[in-house]
Amino acid sequence: MIVPMKKVTILCLASTRDASLERLGALGVVHLQPIRPPEDTDVEAARRAAEHARRALETLPPRTSAAPSQRSAADVIETIWSLVHERQELEEQLDALRREKARIEPFGDFDPASARAMDTHGLRLHLYRCDPQVELRAPAGGVLRVLQRTKEAVYVAVIAPAETVSEIGCEVRLPEIGLREIDRRIAELTSRLQANQNALVSCSGDRAKVEAFVAATEDRLRFLEARAGMGTAERVVWLRGFCPTEQVASLRATARECGWAVLVEEPSTDDPVPTLIRTPRWVRPIRAVFDLIGILPGYHEVDISAVFLVFLSLFFAMLVGDAGYGGVFLLLTLWVRRRLAPRRHPAIPLLLVMSIA
Repeated sequence: MIVPMKKVTILCLASTRDASLERLGALGVVHLQPIRPPEDTDVEAARRAAEHARRALETLPPRTSAAPSQRSAADVIETIWSLVHERQELEEQLDALRREKARIEPFGDFDPASARAMDTHGLRLHLYRCDPQVELRAPAGGVLRVLQRTKEAVYVAVIAPAETVSEIGCEVRLPEIGLREIDRRIAELTSRLQANQNALVSCSGDRAKVEAFVAATEDRLRFLEARAGMGTAERVVWLRGFCPTEQVASLRATARECGWAVLVEEPSTDDPVPTLIRTPRWVRPIRAVFDLIGILPGYHEVDISAVFLVFLSLFFAMLVGDAGYGGVFLLLTLWVRRRLAPRRHPAIPLLLVMSIA
């Protein structure tokens, strides 16, 4: 069901602003709505720090058998980013080498430096990709050799006087290094990429440490956003938000302890009231569906979780239409649940309900 909310306004002295925010955050019953845009230099810096740490955590591989290190979470995050940047550079170099190999591979392995050295003798090596239907003729004073023939093209090399111009096909630029050197560099980069991945996996032993650091930076960001979004008037500051009706008494008690002034009102239809859903235990399996499609009812709408669970289960039962098949689904679901233990996938309870139905 959708939990009823109250609109609350809290006033305190400017001198106790930070302490009041920390106490309110520890209480955890008010969803804040900024009075003014929560933007300043501190908020922007905290936002960048939180994003920096969060993206590092997303890059970190899942938990492995790697042991935790003695490094701080900040050092681990910087190591992760260093490895990410190194991997990007290695992948770019590897991609460039693979494209170059595909470009010159039909011409075979040769030493480009030796080919360019022929210029000192008045000769020049030209590489061409020609249409198979074109008649191939060596230019005057030159030599033509077919290196490879496929259904799509013919690859030829022409050695001719430097001033000779040939029109037998599309000329291919001479490579800077040969195929053998390209293969050596590709192997070296592949090895370095594997070492980079191994180093990143070793950082996963500090995942819990990084997760705690990310949570702390996000808490810091929320604190600064709340601080910057407060209204101010001389020595008084205030904030506004929404509190579950059942928690208003707790908020009032805290306000008496801290010396706050609290105004409690009914939300209007124009207020952006957050939706807090408290689902009965028997309805919780349907959460997997709503999480999958990413929707929640608005505060002024109706929570259809219970009705949707009943109708989805009956619809599934009518589609299957046979207790034997239902038994098969049930056994498969139980087998998957056992394989995933001790983790519990949110879809397992829903599959159990629909299989039993």
